[in-house]
Amino acid sequence: MAGIWDILNNVLEKCDEFVEGKVEDIFGGLNIWLDEQVAKTDTRFDDNSKKIILLGIRDKLLKIYSIEEFPPD
Repeated sequence: MAGIWDILNNVLEKCDEFVEGKVEDIFGGLNIWLDEQVAKTDTRFDDNSKKIILLGIRDKLLKIYSIEEFPPD
C-alpha cells in the first residue's frame, strides 16, 4: 500500500512542477510583451504601466487565493 502512495505522491509533485513551469512560461511571455510595449514609448506613465498591470494581476490572484492559504515560494 505504501508503494501506491509513493507513486501518487510522485505524480502530484511532477504535476506541480509542470504547472509551475507553465505559469512561469506564461508570466515570462507577458513580461516580455509588456517590456516591448513600454520600450515603444518614452512617457513616464508607460514606464509605470507595467508595474500597474503586474500589481493588478497579483491583486486579482490574491483575492482568489489568499496568501495565508498559498504562501509564496
